[in-house]
Amino acid sequence: MKHIKKAITLLGVVLVLFGCSKDDDAPVQNVAPQIANQEFSISENVEEGASIGTLVATDVDEDQLTYSMTTNDNDLFAVTDAGVLSLATGKTVNYDIAQSHIITVAVSDGTDISSAAITINVIDEK
Repeated sequence: MKHIKKAITLLGVVLVLFGCSKDDDAPVQNVAPQIANQEFSISENVEEGASIGTLVATDVDEDQLTYSMTTNDNDLFAVTDAGVLSLATGKTVNYDIAQSHIITVAVSDGTDISSAAITINVIDEK
């Protein structure tokens, strides 16, 4: 009977010692959100504040993403935290001046930031 109690006690100690791996205490590594270069088209007659499109990014951690502008061609465009891209208030685009505009947007998951070039093509309306 003593041997059985010792064996059970020893088995319990072994399970406790080897049952918890070092990986259990390792911090979870955040994965940066992913955003690819994107392209949109707008008419040169578009009204200020008009939505151009919604930026697309993904995050495998399923964190909430927020968007911001890092470079903005003549401050022509605006982006909301949710990624809605629009023509900025008080601004116009003109095909005869520029057929396209390239801006850079950043997307953040609260920890990491990724960025992409966004091309906005202007459609000629005569």
